[in-house]
Amino acid sequence: MNETRFLNLAFYKFVSLPDPFVQRAAFRAHCAGKPFKGTLLFSTEGVNGMLSGKESALRDFQAHLAALPEFSGMEYKETWSTSVVFPRMLVK
Repeated sequence: MNETRFLNLAFYKFVSLPDPFVQRAAFRAHCAGKPFKGTLLFSTEGVNGMLSGKESALRDFQAHLAALPEFSGMEYKETWSTSVVFPRMLVK
C-alpha cells in the first residue's frame, strides 16, 4: 500500500449503551496517540464515527470494535484520500 494514501471510515450502530460515558473514557484512552484523527460520538442510542488516518491503525481500531459485543458486526463506509481529512481527534 502506498503510504501517501489515507483510509477514511464512516460508521454508526444503533445499540443500547446504558452509560456512554464509560465508552467515551475507554475510547479516549484507546485513541490517544494513534495515527488517525476524526470524531467518535457515543450516546445512549449507540455510536457514530468518522475517522481518517493510516490504514494499519484503522484496521486495528476496527478489530478492537469488533471484539466488543455491543459493536460487533458494524458496517463501515470506506474512502481514500491523500491526507488525513480531520484536524484533531474528538471523542464525545
